[in-house]
Amino acid sequence: MSLKQHLWTYTEKRKNFLKFSIFLCACVFAVSCAGAPLNYKPTNELREDYGYVAASEHFRAFYDFSPMGSGIIVKGVIQNISRTFASNVTLDVSDSLRGQFQEKSHVFKNLGSIKMLSHKSFEFYVPSKDEKELVIVYEFMPSAEDTFVKQGQTTADTPDYFFQPIKGTIKLMLTKKDNK
Repeated sequence: MSLKQHLWTYTEKRKNFLKFSIFLCACVFAVSCAGAPLNYKPTNELREDYGYVAASEHFRAFYDFSPMGSGIIVKGVIQNISRTFASNVTLDVSDSLRGQFQEKSHVFKNLGSIKMLSHKSFEFYVPSKDEKELVIVYEFMPSAEDTFVKQGQTTADTPDYFFQPIKGTIKLMLTKKDNK
């Protein structure tokens, strides 16, 4: 094999390797972006999907409810409007339904983390059709959004409220709207 043929073969192999590398990187990028569940849906779409809305300072709940057996099933999503990344979000309705459940675990949900303006779904069973309001007590740990981008921050730069859980309530009305 001559030097010219050897260089031509080497150049072709290098071109093929480069094409394959670019194709592989494009595939990895497309697959990683395509499967990212950001749980973002515009507020207008959430309003169209659910018939009822309730809000507090930190969360907005879009929900529906319907009779189920001798009680009511409440299904919906909770949207983070707190202007922070909400980590370890918990919902508890045990005080609202005092005495109707033997164990608190039936009325306690841990939703994990919710990015700003994203949402997570929830579902509660209310054992009585006579309930008019469901009081959800929430708690979460706030943190700055995208802190991995902001390198070099020290704890002296971080406000104190990022080290304390935030607690609040949101009230879901369980009475049907008049469609007039």
